[in-house]
Amino acid sequence: KDHFIQSWNGELNESTRADTYRLFSDFGFKNYLDAVNIFKFRYELTRLRTSSHRLKIESGRWHKPLPIPRNDRKCEHCHKLEDAFYLLLEYPLYNTIRKQYVKPFYWKRPNILNFISLLNTQNRQELLNLSVYVYKSVALRNEHFLS
Repeated sequence: KDHFIQSWNGELNESTRADTYRLFSDFGFKNYLDAVNIFKFRYELTRLRTSSHRLKIESGRWHKPLPIPRNDRKCEHCHKLEDAFYLLLEYPLYNTIRKQYVKPFYWKRPNILNFISLLNTQNRQELLNLSVYVYKSVALRNEHFLS
């Protein structure tokens, strides 16, 4: 087990895709998988946590003929780097939803420690609320930008 975890950590540290995931994750079962029992909410939260989403930080990697440089993968609305931190704590389009589902502690003064704390919360209700927020904000983003 120790050998596998060491190998897993090595691959994670070498990955350019895992920058966000590396901040808040460690090897082991994630509490949100049990806490969020509605599939569509758990699915979107999992996609966000594992960088399997369509935010510019990831979709810019797929741009043809060349990937968009990382620092240029910005929101079309605010011109800030569009990543998970931005989606969860900053993007103004989601303020109404954010206020409904995420405690002000996390988004009043957004910082990386609050981001990590939110994604690592063990509080069942916070996890449920976070998953609903992610689901609704991604749906709103898709409606707004992908239509």
